[in-house]
Amino acid sequence: MRAVGSEKVRKIDVRIIAATNRDLEKMVACGEFREDLYFRLNVFHIHIPPLRERQTDILKLAHFFMRRDADRFAHGKQLSIKADAENALLGYKWPGNVREVENVIARTLILAEGDSITADELPPHISNILAGYKSENAISAGLSLKKQVKIFERNLIMRTINEMEGDRSAAARKLGIGTSTLYRKLDELE
Repeated sequence: MRAVGSEKVRKIDVRIIAATNRDLEKMVACGEFREDLYFRLNVFHIHIPPLRERQTDILKLAHFFMRRDADRFAHGKQLSIKADAENALLGYKWPGNVREVENVIARTLILAEGDSITADELPPHISNILAGYKSENAISAGLSLKKQVKIFERNLIMRTINEMEGDRSAAARKLGIGTSTLYRKLDELE
């Protein structure tokens, strides 16, 4: 390699890291992506599931971004997240993945008025997830009992998994259910 404006040639060792949300194998099969380029890039494949499949990471990411961005957006004030906001964050599907969490937390830190973030301070498309569900003991107007129970159960399961740092077996024990029951409930609650 030669630097711009230089006559000297230097030897370099380069590794390329590429990411996509597309199915490159399928694109190669359809002729939409060059096969030779695919095999050059696909030396070490790492599949990272979308955030909606890694719910235990949502609150960890939110807390990380809150700590990291406190000086920039909240004048150095370290805020906490109230239970209703946690429930809303856990209930949202995060189509924008980690970048969306980062942006939502930045927006929330800018707009936060007190020492803690409530669901009302989250963007409406996230806070409305709970459809009036303000706390675990509240009865939501307009929601059936079945829907309220489903929301409560989902939030309890996700919060417990988060408390157990992603250890689903430990979460199942804490909830008093079997691991297979926990996995079945997670499938049902999606």
